[in-house]
Amino acid sequence: TTLAGTGGTRTITSNLINQGTLTVHPVQQLTLTGSLNSSGVINAELNGTTAGTQYSRIAVSGAATLSGTLNLSLGFAATPGTNFTILTSTGLTGGFSTFNPPAGTWSSLASGNNWVVNGP
Repeated sequence: TTLAGTGGTRTITSNLINQGTLTVHPVQQLTLTGSLNSSGVINAELNGTTAGTQYSRIAVSGAATLSGTLNLSLGFAATPGTNFTILTSTGLTGGFSTFNPPAGTWSSLASGNNWVVNGP
């Protein structure tokens, strides 16, 4: 199952268990007013440096548990060392077991209760 849409903020008023594919396009933010448990795939796109309008962001009002795959695509010339906060939450457990970045040197790591990618 793929949750996708284009433009604006998409809100899910519930807990979300992702065991399939969750795609958040760069011109939108997915807001969860519950928790996120993701053992599936999350596809995120970077097309600029502004979250929710130029790159994908998932904003979780509760806790986030991660163990699946993060696929990252790049649609602009990012400045080396740029941070992109892909996910925000009130409590983060685990991490992506697989990280598939675009070409270049990228890192994917927890930063407090958030998940950040840095590159290229």
